[in-house]
Amino acid sequence: MPSYSFSTLDHSGKPTQVGEDVFTRLSIANCEHDEGVRPLGCGCCGWLSPALQFRQFPPAMGVPNEIIVTVRNFGSSDATGVLLEAAYNIWVGNEAEGMVPITALPIPIVPLLGAVEVAFPWTPPDADSTHACIHARVLDAYSMLHYTLRSTSWDSTVNPQVGNRNVTLVPITDSTEAVVVSYRARNFNKAAGITARTLVTEMDSRTQFRDVLQRHPLPFVPESLIPKALEGLNVQRPGLAMGVPRGASPVDGSLLSGGLRQPRVSPEGLWPASEIPAKFVHGRFGFDVEDALSGGALESLTRGYVRLDARPLLSVCSLQDFTLKAGVERAIRLVIPKEQFPPPGQRKCFRVQYQKGTSRPVEHFVYLSR
Repeated sequence: MPSYSFSTLDHSGKPTQVGEDVFTRLSIANCEHDEGVRPLGCGCCGWLSPALQFRQFPPAMGVPNEIIVTVRNFGSSDATGVLLEAAYNIWVGNEAEGMVPITALPIPIVPLLGAVEVAFPWTPPDADSTHACIHARVLDAYSMLHYTLRSTSWDSTVNPQVGNRNVTLVPITDSTEAVVVSYRARNFNKAAGITARTLVTEMDSRTQFRDVLQRHPLPFVPESLIPKALEGLNVQRPGLAMGVPRGASPVDGSLLSGGLRQPRVSPEGLWPASEIPAKFVHGRFGFDVEDALSGGALESLTRGYVRLDARPLLSVCSLQDFTLKAGVERAIRLVIPKEQFPPPGQRKCFRVQYQKGTSRPVEHFVYLSR
């Protein structure tokens, strides 16, 4: 059974919204600075939501757990009749097509300048996957009426009412063997192939947001420069929508206004630069992308979040380009040699970015602990 708890936000400012006296502004925070406004100006990644927590961390496959979601309301009115939806995704790209519903729960009220914690059970699937990204989304009558397309998006960089948690904690049990974390990539398009790339960087909490190239090493085309960029955001899965048919609403132009500045892009239209900084491309740790998987090859993967593979490891690189033919799956192995392990008693964070074409990369975070 779900459980609910209510609290008051520590928010000294007054709620403001141009042209509105009574409104709701729900948020599942991307970071501690998130007050339900997009775009975020702090450069946060969008895949480490502090508003999504596990009762037992890290979650273990096949072991019952509990997810706790914090929903805030920065508006000037109580939000009533709120719907919370949760889903998980085992695919490295976190595409909406790969989402599996967890639950859909009503929240009677999210008070103005208040917060509600909702807890519900979830058992991670005992499947051949090394991670499962958790997604949560809330909808209310105000957001559905005024921001219809945005509110039904599962993209937390666009929709402030969505949160994602994409973290794997890897305890090092054998300091003499490399850690191998396996991801699965899939092309859900059955008619055409795609090009993709993965990049892994070591993250230092003291420097990770020092400059824009450190935050965004993979060049991409900002959403505001893509013609009709928002028309493709209304992607819904059975059981995860609120009864709004696909394409039923017009494009929500508020995402491209309200103070959103035109980014300074390269001549190729990429941001923040046209090339990946050379310091991020090396062979100290990185990827070994296996061939397409099917049948017995897929079943041969060891179940669990971490896989120590006895097969001799090929040379690895922090940057890996590959193609996915229509409908094809691949295993992507992140190899972290023992030389990169943190000192005893400490943790080290690695950020895994997955990018299709020139779209904004999806991010995963792997923490090694000793």
